[in-house]
Amino acid sequence: MTNYSTLALVRELHRALEAGRSGKDIRSLFHEDVEMIEHPNALKPHGGVFGVEQLIASSAAGVEMLLSQTFQELSAVVDGGHAALRVRWQGVVAVDAGPFEAGQELTAHVAQFATAVDGRILRLETYDCYEPF
Repeated sequence: MTNYSTLALVRELHRALEAGRSGKDIRSLFHEDVEMIEHPNALKPHGGVFGVEQLIASSAAGVEMLLSQTFQELSAVVDGGHAALRVRWQGVVAVDAGPFEAGQELTAHVAQFATAVDGRILRLETYDCYEPF
């Protein structure tokens, strides 16, 4: 796995999510032993650790909840097979749910750390800092 390919995989994931792809459509980006670590944040106060099945299900639920989402890469650093990205995420809520109203815009400042092997993401760790909503 080259430096570029780890970063390229994360960028491909971002573009896929922006295009509304989820579930089975993005599964090929993830290694079967993938581990996603989401650190505590405003949406998930306890954070979580997810395997491939949970990750795929969560992506499908997210697409249903959002009218659109964008990932603006602000910077990226690569070290061997690891990539660290600073991203500004924006999403538009599709339906009224919980504290959110349809059409509401959400913004998060995100640090992502990825490791890839065999051309797929093996580990994805995120620190999501949401602006007040």
